Amino acid sequence: MNRYGKIFALTACMGFSNYAIAASFQIQEQNAKDLGTAYAGAGSLGEDASTNFYNPAALTEVTG
Repeated sequence: MNRYGKIFALTACMGFSNYAIAASFQIQEQNAKDLGTAYAGAGSLGEDASTNFYNPAALTEVTG
């Protein structure tokens, strides 16, 4: 591989690394309790502070 080929490969890897880092924001695992119920009712129950991700208005139901 010549010099320009190495530079091109390095530039391509650096350019696509942003997409790999941004992909971690699509993980839907907010807490272990809701993960066990497949997030059924996670936005409406208002049991803990992780409710803020799905429904910020449900934080009024959180006690403590």
